[in-house]
Amino acid sequence: MDISFYEKWFAGYTAEIRSRISGASVLPPDPVLDEVDLKIEHTYRVRNHCREIAMWLGLPKRDIGLAEIIGLFHDLGRFRQALKFGTMDDRITGNHGQMSADIFLDEVSKEKLRDDEVLIISDALHYHNAFILPPALSTRSLLFTKLARDGDKLDIFRFYSDKAEKRVFRFIMSEGEGEYSPNMLEGVLRGENLRVSGIKNKNDRKLMQVSLVYDMNFGYSFERMLEKNYLAVLTGVSDGMADDTMQKVYAYATDWMRDKVGQRV
Repeated sequence: MDISFYEKWFAGYTAEIRSRISGASVLPPDPVLDEVDLKIEHTYRVRNHCREIAMWLGLPKRDIGLAEIIGLFHDLGRFRQALKFGTMDDRITGNHGQMSADIFLDEVSKEKLRDDEVLIISDALHYHNAFILPPALSTRSLLFTKLARDGDKLDIFRFYSDKAEKRVFRFIMSEGEGEYSPNMLEGVLRGENLRVSGIKNKNDRKLMQVSLVYDMNFGYSFERMLEKNYLAVLTGVSDGMADDTMQKVYAYATDWMRDKVGQRV
């Protein structure tokens, strides 16, 4: 599968979005453009992760291309959010995963794709950010949706852990101080993926961020997480800033990941 056709489409689509936002902007520099640029950078990293996971799984060449397309298009809805609403906050704009699927179905040529591949891509885009996956997904849609979710989270963890990155997403709220909420702490120490709605303060947000590892699927992803030390940086363990609770959380989550290395799903 020739991925270059889809790369050119994505580059043209995002260039048009940037141009329209820039032309309408009255804020120099424009935080919306910063967010768009962050999402473009994120997209290419996710595309690479999706390709690498597919190769790690030993998928055939055409399926590797399919994984790349999904990585490239997974956040198309974010750019529509930025242009139409001036924010990437799903609570205001609606679900960006559904938007991504809609844009793919409405605006991208399907000439080079089989009907079953169109459905797989649409499903993976729609559900890449779902808290719970629907049980009715086909075996192949489920595989590629999980692949997209892992590729996405790997770069999200990189972003969380990048101390040099000064740009921010405004839809990620900066909560105030407070103790760890007992239900959030108990959940992360049971290996549960935590809901954003449970966050009451900065400590809870960090627990939620750590808990994303429990929603990852493939041994490749856990190997990468451990290799890059993302959780150690995120929790403050790497620089000695973690309190006793966060050290416990880090140890539990890290042991959990080590047990999953090699998992193929």
